[in-house]
Amino acid sequence: DRVNNIQCLVDLMSTKQIFTFRNNFTATKRNIIFNNPIKLNPDRHYEAALIYMDVYNSLKNITADNNKFYYATTQAANPVWNTITITPGAYQMNDINSYIQLRIRQNEALAAGAADPITLSANITTNRVDITIISAYSVDFSQPNSLKDMFGFDPIPIKTNGTTSRTRSARLVSFNAIVIKPDLTKTEFLNGKPSTALHSCSAFKVPIGYKMFEKPNPPIYLPLAKKYINKFKVWITDENGNTLDFD
Repeated sequence: DRVNNIQCLVDLMSTKQIFTFRNNFTATKRNIIFNNPIKLNPDRHYEAALIYMDVYNSLKNITADNNKFYYATTQAANPVWNTITITPGAYQMNDINSYIQLRIRQNEALAAGAADPITLSANITTNRVDITIISAYSVDFSQPNSLKDMFGFDPIPIKTNGTTSRTRSARLVSFNAIVIKPDLTKTEFLNGKPSTALHSCSAFKVPIGYKMFEKPNPPIYLPLAKKYINKFKVWITDENGNTLDFD
């Protein structure tokens, strides 16, 4: 502790060195390489902080991991399942339902006045998703990359006319925070796990499609882990360490 206190005093009395790194990139994993490496004084204490982040909120809740909807036009024992692949993007419940209904109408050449055989709707009161099936159609949530986790459905087929409600809550998004993690700083802890997180903020400070400007006030400085910087990595993840997709 005494040595640390002396070092802090030396840093306060010395002329400070300030380096600002500004990078424009869309990928949420980025290697940043310096043609002229930065050599820091090994006897001095250095810290890093996020000054600002400027990005459009285009976070996707539908990805290649959960964009399949499987249905059949019969409730027989072994039906032939049709697959609807939803284009990855940021969707509300009504958007997903409309997408699926449109594809079914196109696939099955339904008449203009015919009722939609499958309807997905949000029950705001219970935070559940209801699925209504008519005309002896079936839905299968046991298939790979289905919407079951988002909607709270069990991994089983549904072959019952009428409305079925799930017991698990729907989660249209599986994350709440944006975490910026460069490998420049010393390991801290996030949700009880080692992390190089430099800053975190709400993922939904602005609606989807709007520009997000995040500027910590004041910036929070963390100890630097390197004294020789020829490259470093930056990850943008959620609070669980999953890489976020802004593309």
